[in-house]
Amino acid sequence: MSSNSTQPACLITKDYEYNVSSLSFSVVLVSKGNAVVNALASPITVSMNVLIIWSVLGSRQLRSVRYNTLLAALALTDLIVGVVVQPLFCLNLICWLKDCKISCRRDIIGTLFILCNCLTLCTMMMACFERYLAIEHPIFHRTKVTNTRVIIATAIVWVIMPASLLTGRYFADTSETLQNVSAVVVSSVIAAVILYCTTKVHITAFLHRRRRRATKAQAQNQNAAVPANEQEEEKREKQEYREAVTMGIIIAASIVFFIPLIMYFVVFASDASNDLKHFIFPSIAFTIVNLQSIVNPVIMSLRVKPIRKEIAKKLFCLSQRTNTPTHQQTNQPTNQSTDKPNIKPTQQDQPNNNPTNKPSNYQQSDQQAIKPPTIRPTNHQTINNPTNKPSNYQQSDQQAIKPPTIRPTNHQTINNPTNKPSNYQQSDQQAIKPPTIRPTNHQTTNNSTN
Repeated sequence: MSSNSTQPACLITKDYEYNVSSLSFSVVLVSKGNAVVNALASPITVSMNVLIIWSVLGSRQLRSVRYNTLLAALALTDLIVGVVVQPLFCLNLICWLKDCKISCRRDIIGTLFILCNCLTLCTMMMACFERYLAIEHPIFHRTKVTNTRVIIATAIVWVIMPASLLTGRYFADTSETLQNVSAVVVSSVIAAVILYCTTKVHITAFLHRRRRRATKAQAQNQNAAVPANEQEEEKREKQEYREAVTMGIIIAASIVFFIPLIMYFVVFASDASNDLKHFIFPSIAFTIVNLQSIVNPVIMSLRVKPIRKEIAKKLFCLSQRTNTPTHQQTNQPTNQSTDKPNIKPTQQDQPNNNPTNKPSNYQQSDQQAIKPPTIRPTNHQTINNPTNKPSNYQQSDQQAIKPPTIRPTNHQTINNPTNKPSNYQQSDQQAIKPPTIRPTNHQTTNNSTN
């Protein structure tokens, strides 16, 4: 630590060097408390903002609305605060109190803090401007303001505003005035846009509400019904005004959380050697600003009904998925002990499925146990062989079924339905005796037996 004999030694120099042994007990106590608060708030911030992003991006209906897209972008900036800023700020306080040998310069922490909060304010500015277009210029908002254009415009603002702010901080060593000018310009532009859009939207909402009440009172006096298109327009305006009020509540909460930080830069700007300026007040102010990332998702979930319903739906489905495997494992022994229901296979399934895994020589006896229905053939048709007997059994089966007697005319030969060889045809024809015909004119009777 460098010091001059003419000036009193400061606890923090321009390079943020420190001497822990010279710090008071109140400074150490406040630093420990802020470290604990940031350590506890970080996982809560991450989980709540992840739910907001998951509910918006996981629902096609929610992510198609431009206002919900900006709310998801705001939740993303708060998520960065919970993932990056709060853990590093807590680590910096611990390193500072434990007198670590590593570099504990707060340039990186301060840069990330400024960057994330600038992104948050830029997203609020874009949300306020979107609400301004939706209420003041509804036709332009419906036709020109698309979801893709909202995302592109938000990304451009995220690049320009923090870049201009960090440029002044980069040249802080050479020009302190440049740092102050860049911070004042960026913060003034953001504050002016937010203030104008929010004020204009609420004035317009108040005027429209008063005009609507007058129209309803006039319609009731004349006993006239309100047209359906006016009812739909009124419902749409109420929804847009409610969204504008929600964004106004978020902005009001942000102002409350930024008041300590503003007081830090205004009240203690002239004091250069005060423990309250260098340790206690900035640590408390940074912690309060970081806590804003917890309040924003709470306001969104309470004020925006579709997001609240989608979060409840996601949590219910997640709980069902986590409880289903454990429920199956606990009930698995009882399910195995219960007897399976007796299912009788059909006749078509029995020849193919062999539940006892018997060899092929047992299949014939199993098939014989199932008797097919009796079918009486006509026109000497052969019965199908369901038992798959060899060919030498076919003759005995056919003999058991006697075909009806058919008397052929003109000595026609009966068709051979059994496809016997040619030497059997003569015996079949002999079995069928043709009718006796008495020849005339001493004609010789045909020898049917040849």
